[in-house]
Amino acid sequence: MKKIIGFVVLVSLCIAFTVFSVQRKSTVNVLKSVENVRVIAHFDSSIISGTTLTSFTCNMKSQEVRELLEHYDVHETQAIFRNRYNSLGLLQTPVIKNNNRYFLEGWQLILVKGKSEAEELVCLLKEQKGVKEAFIELPLRAKPSISPNDPYFVNGSQWHLKSIQNPLADIDAEAAWDINRGRNDVIIAVADGGVDYNHPDLDPGDRSRVIAGYDFGDFDSDPMDNLPDNHPASYADHGTRVAGAIGAITNDSTGVAGIMWNCKIMPLKMVSSLSISFPFIGTIFDFSTTVLPSSTAMAIDYAVNHGAHVINMSYGISGLGYTLAVVTQQLSVLYDAISNAYDNNVVLVAAMGNEYQQGNPIEYPAGFYEVIGVGQTNNSLERVETSNTGPNIDVSAPGSYYTTSRNNSYAYLGGTSSATPVVSGVAGLIISQGMDRGFNLTNDDVKHILEITADDIESYGLGWDEETGYGKVNAYNALQLLDEPNALYHYTSTGGTSVKLQTLDQWILIDGRWELAPGMYLSVDQYKITKHVVFDVPFCSIPQVWMRERQSKSLSYGNPNGGQPFCIITNVSNTGFDLEYVTYYVRYNLAGQTLNKWFPAAPASTYVAYTAVGEPNLAATAGPITGPSGVCSSGTAFTIENLPPVSSIIWTCGPYLTVTSGQNTSTCTFSATSTSSSSTWVRATLVTDCGNIILPQKTVYAALSLPPLFDVSGPGSIVLNSTEHYVADILPMDISSYGIYYYDWSVTNKLQFESSHVYRADAYIKGISPGFGTISFYTTNGCGSSAFNYPVRVVSGLLRVYPNPANNEITLGIDYGDRKYKEYAERDLFSANEYVVTIYNPSGTPVFVNRYNYKEIKINVSGWQRGIYYVNLKTGEEEYSTTFVVE
Repeated sequence: MKKIIGFVVLVSLCIAFTVFSVQRKSTVNVLKSVENVRVIAHFDSSIISGTTLTSFTCNMKSQEVRELLEHYDVHETQAIFRNRYNSLGLLQTPVIKNNNRYFLEGWQLILVKGKSEAEELVCLLKEQKGVKEAFIELPLRAKPSISPNDPYFVNGSQWHLKSIQNPLADIDAEAAWDINRGRNDVIIAVADGGVDYNHPDLDPGDRSRVIAGYDFGDFDSDPMDNLPDNHPASYADHGTRVAGAIGAITNDSTGVAGIMWNCKIMPLKMVSSLSISFPFIGTIFDFSTTVLPSSTAMAIDYAVNHGAHVINMSYGISGLGYTLAVVTQQLSVLYDAISNAYDNNVVLVAAMGNEYQQGNPIEYPAGFYEVIGVGQTNNSLERVETSNTGPNIDVSAPGSYYTTSRNNSYAYLGGTSSATPVVSGVAGLIISQGMDRGFNLTNDDVKHILEITADDIESYGLGWDEETGYGKVNAYNALQLLDEPNALYHYTSTGGTSVKLQTLDQWILIDGRWELAPGMYLSVDQYKITKHVVFDVPFCSIPQVWMRERQSKSLSYGNPNGGQPFCIITNVSNTGFDLEYVTYYVRYNLAGQTLNKWFPAAPASTYVAYTAVGEPNLAATAGPITGPSGVCSSGTAFTIENLPPVSSIIWTCGPYLTVTSGQNTSTCTFSATSTSSSSTWVRATLVTDCGNIILPQKTVYAALSLPPLFDVSGPGSIVLNSTEHYVADILPMDISSYGIYYYDWSVTNKLQFESSHVYRADAYIKGISPGFGTISFYTTNGCGSSAFNYPVRVVSGLLRVYPNPANNEITLGIDYGDRKYKEYAERDLFSANEYVVTIYNPSGTPVFVNRYNYKEIKINVSGWQRGIYYVNLKTGEEEYSTTFVVE
């Protein structure tokens, strides 16, 4: 009973709220009663998996949402973004890589019988956990940006490409075409009222140029431009004209020229040809003037999933009368599709609108941050008086010119609707040039190239202004920036020097990003981050540098703050620039909850992705200088690796060296002139037309001849698994006198090092296998290496000779160095069947060899030459040795 009472109370509150809302908005939108009302809901993954075209309520994860929908006789929902699903209704593998942020599969269409029931359902859905958004979808008047075809505009045919009257007014297309005419694998999507793909000046008849698209007004695969043309604001023939401006077949002695000689047009029809979009609002009862927000969103998402590089949107939705934050909520399904397209590197271009004289409203999608807003200019290089202005304008373009018209005709296209495809076409040329040059251009790159290469219309002010943005687009300037000898580099600068500027009592975030919701925050520290960035490769002159916002994590000083990535780039030189931006430490939200988090990131974790374009001094990529570490008096050659074409090469050297041959070539020979060299260097300077580059010098050592041999002292025998100490007879003065820059030890496989040995005059060496081995101490200078080899024997134990010194007779025994093993060792030794004893005189010549098979070994040494003798005893695999003295 309590559950029923609570449900009734909540429904009552929803009805009261809805009635109040309708009364306040009655002058704007009036919802008429129809059989089925469209409710759009955005579920998260806790409610719906989002992997099928149709979702049945009985399969929903949330029991509360399932019961709520069934109460209103809703038993299934349909995915808004239907092009993601195949003929079986299952989610296809998308082309895009980044859709987790928006969960587009969660957008669902719910058909509800009756207006009041739909209003109740929307209110109740908003109260449910896992429901991100719910609203009744109303068609909005989205006007193609057309201006009257009056004489002011009709003063030529395609003057936007080449103006005879005023050459400064066109986009300099002819010069641009000398650089690039487009590529047939660059796809420009035309989101509009359809395209007449049978027009012979758009497609040769095989749909190789006007490729497959979709009709989101009638939900079929035929995006033909077939709308009725009975109202000035109709979309009829609009998309065909836009398509011709972008990519009409050019240089075919027929019709008109397109900006892109080579491209593919993707037609996306958003307006129904069959019936009016219910519920209909407004006073113009022509269904070819209205679209549903979800239809525009689906068109955009289709373009993203089918590989479009640019989406042209020559339309605008205005009259909302709200801030951007409110608009993104009212048009949330459209904004999510726009944002997702932007995040997937699609260039979005939209018309500013033609209502400057009707209140100059901000129109959408041009008003969105992610979209390039386009205004219109005329043949006098002035803003057309109807073209909207505002803070969201990026660039302007010429409009009102001759283009293709449906039914194999030609006609004028005017307004910002005509300026927008000019920008889309130039964007396509930029992308084509980038692909030809191997540049991995991003959509931010394309936007900034359009902006920085635009012709500033100084009558509205220097630089960007709200009238014309950065100015009129110039196709030639844009392509020239990407033409040889210029190169484009992508870099990322991370962190910098951070300084706390202030603590803000209140800080307002308008657009939620990086896991911080829009709203007011309290006690927020503002940190300024600065850094001088140095290019990896210097340029011949000052390059163009811009930020790639989508790939950056930084903010502006704004309060309120839009939440978009931001930085200030100043003091650009051919070697680098200065960077400045801010980050915030947020302590509390408006509800008083403690957050204590950085936004967008801690200073060391912030970053700015940036692009630099200009002529690089490729000499800076040369190197390194390769060659030996030393130079001999007989001459040593050094070479510059990876050497690009240069005017000349100047080789220089430090003390104790001289150049003997190879000056002004990639390989130069130097000779040593003195042995007194702890170190010196060789260097190369590359002389180019845009400055000299000094390569990093190479440190070397000079020498007149090979270093001498340095004696090694230490035991001649090493007991197996024991360690002995060896010392080389080298002094510090020897290193400088002979130009030695490296010395080390080496051993053969019977031995191993038990200590570090590089640049040391001594070494500890262990015997690891019985037999003869060699210890070497070698030194290296500019003339080469010398090594002193010291032979040693690894033995199982040491012989004990007594008496020692001797002059008559010696007796042999074994000494393991530990007396407790003596008895065992001697028993083991003298229990063997045969022993071979070899004695070497002081000169290393064997003077005694004998075999024994009895326990006691005695040898008569009387009459032997005085000196130190070496004795070795071998039994089976075991060897023992020592030295003794004969007096």
